[in-house]
Amino acid sequence: MQDVGRFNEAIDQALAESVRVYATEVERWRQIFLGVLGHDLRSPLNAIALTAEVFARRAPEALALHTATLKRGTRRMASLLDSLLEYNRLGLGGGMAIERASIDLEAACMEELELQRAAFPDARIELVVQGDTRGEFDGSRIREALGNLVTNAVKYGLPSKSVIVMLEGEDAAVRLSVENEAAQDIPASEMEQLFEPLHRGAVQRPGSDRTHLGLGLFIARQIARAHGGEVTGNSSAQRVRFTVTLPKSSP
Repeated sequence: MQDVGRFNEAIDQALAESVRVYATEVERWRQIFLGVLGHDLRSPLNAIALTAEVFARRAPEALALHTATLKRGTRRMASLLDSLLEYNRLGLGGGMAIERASIDLEAACMEELELQRAAFPDARIELVVQGDTRGEFDGSRIREALGNLVTNAVKYGLPSKSVIVMLEGEDAAVRLSVENEAAQDIPASEMEQLFEPLHRGAVQRPGSDRTHLGLGLFIARQIARAHGGEVTGNSSAQRVRFTVTLPKSSP
């Protein structure tokens, strides 16, 4: 009877531990979802805010009230996103689901870069395409990864230099790289740390936003791994390049 009692106590303890681990995992993924959502809403919101500024300068007097309301709305949304990102600062990590479809990554990248150029009108963002870039990808997620890499390149790169986006199609995979010129190289010992959530680079261009969480590379790596690929970083001769390797079909 004593053995049976100890056995039942062990089962109860194991069940309680399983419930605790499950609850912790559910909460962690909820935080991941909210953090990624808040982070990636910034780029389209920046484009809307810049468009509102253009309308405010060129619109006739009759539309002044409407443009002012639009500008206030974008500022309010930015404030809400800041609050959301702060709330999720300590609850991030994990993987990501994707939905593959037959697409040409060249078209997806061109569309995303148009949005990035609108968000960063002072930055020079160039696209170079080589080879066949068609395959089975989640186009929305790839755009998300590209947007994060370009945003990082603009924020941390030298403002007088171009951000170079290279898309290279091979037989079994496509490589997407984003390269910028930096004031200093990133030590190899620190490169891998940049892919951790909440880790930010030490040097940003003057006037850049300081409220972001350092999620861009983390998100890009999760997207690449969900495709069966990977993201790597390299820094030498004051040039920083991050390369996403994506298999053309599901592994």
